[in-house]
Amino acid sequence: MSDAPAGSRPPRGLSIRQTLWLATALTVASTVLGASALYRYHLHRALLGTQQAPVIALAESYAEMLSSLMAEGRRAEAESLVRTLAWHPASQLLAVIAADGQVLAARGDLGLLERAGLKALPPLKAGGFYAERVPARPDHGLPEADVAAVPLTGAGAAEPLGRLVYAVRPLPRQVPPPADIVRFFAGLAGIAACGLTMGFLLLKRMVADPLRRLTEDSRRAGAAGAANRLPTDRSDEIGQLARIVSGLHGDLDNWRGRVEDLERSLDDRVAAETRRLTLELKRARREIWTDPLTRLGNRRLLDEKFGDIFNAQKSMRQELAVVMVDLDNFKVLNDLRGHDAGDEILRFAGDLLRQGLRDQDLAIRCGGDEFVLILPGVTEEQARAVAARTVALFAQRTKALGLQPAPTMSAGIATLRGHQPPDAQSLLQMADQALYEAKRQGKGRVAVFSGRNAVAGRKP
Repeated sequence: MSDAPAGSRPPRGLSIRQTLWLATALTVASTVLGASALYRYHLHRALLGTQQAPVIALAESYAEMLSSLMAEGRRAEAESLVRTLAWHPASQLLAVIAADGQVLAARGDLGLLERAGLKALPPLKAGGFYAERVPARPDHGLPEADVAAVPLTGAGAAEPLGRLVYAVRPLPRQVPPPADIVRFFAGLAGIAACGLTMGFLLLKRMVADPLRRLTEDSRRAGAAGAANRLPTDRSDEIGQLARIVSGLHGDLDNWRGRVEDLERSLDDRVAAETRRLTLELKRARREIWTDPLTRLGNRRLLDEKFGDIFNAQKSMRQELAVVMVDLDNFKVLNDLRGHDAGDEILRFAGDLLRQGLRDQDLAIRCGGDEFVLILPGVTEEQARAVAARTVALFAQRTKALGLQPAPTMSAGIATLRGHQPPDAQSLLQMADQALYEAKRQGKGRVAVFSGRNAVAGRKP
């Protein structure tokens, strides 16, 4: 199973066309850069060889003059010849080194022998030579030098008698004219562009375009004749892929019909089950939140919903009125007429409180003979009118019972914007204190909370 989060899109890569263009650009860039580096390398080697050729030629000419003297054992004359040979202004060293490594004659900077490592150089064979460019040592004041070593051979000698070392300052480099370099790279770029263009066109015709058509036809799998346009006659991988897609198209309609039948069946089942569960949930909720005697809301509904109603009205800066209701002399009715008569009065109180309520209002039996009305958007004056009408209608009904004292109804009112309670429980307590004040004033009355109503305790 994929670890990607639901609804996330896969990372988008390059298309085949973009990949081909990128590959072409990278090939052109690598070809030009590689050719540039190779050209510069060969140019450097060619220039270096051109500069070292005169040094080797001079060294060989000096060696030819000295070889006969060395072969005849006339070393003194060889040393004199070294000191008197024509000395070019660019020359830095001319030295004759015996086969055992002893310097027989020298002229110029002997330090070059150590810098070039020529004293420890293995013996040179007849006809061979050694050439090297010794880097400069600015810290020691030593310039760059081209050094050549050639063997000293005598007539009839089996092995070289030693070697001659000659060093000069490098000659100025002869760089090809810029026009030649530009023509070289222009020709190289043109050849590379032609080859890459032909390769790209071939790839486009043989790979990119067939894959694009395969992608488009596969996307239009449901269109009539889409499968017939796939390149199934090809013998390469694209043809194999096209034949696989074509085979899948053959079963697609059948599977689509099966899926649609299954979806309709599942939709019908889910809809029926959803309706059943919804009805059961509503019925269960009504039973959980409903007082069985009065068919009003119960204490659980008050505890679960009143806080949400209070917070919603407060956040929207809307009014909220709470009317706390209690039946007066209810215990006398139960004692004289029994619990059946008491239940009848409670049911009548429930019907009376439920009349005229809006959909957003709640009428709740808190317990015993105590009730509460939750009235969102109702002002203090409107709540007083509702409470007064309810109290009056209840008194009219109970007067016919002929009981002394007759059961009456008292109500206390508190509002959100009028009394500014800090929380929902405080608003209920304010309405409860207003109810206590109504009972204290003589029962069968309606009272509104004020700071003077804030007394402890409830009616007995």
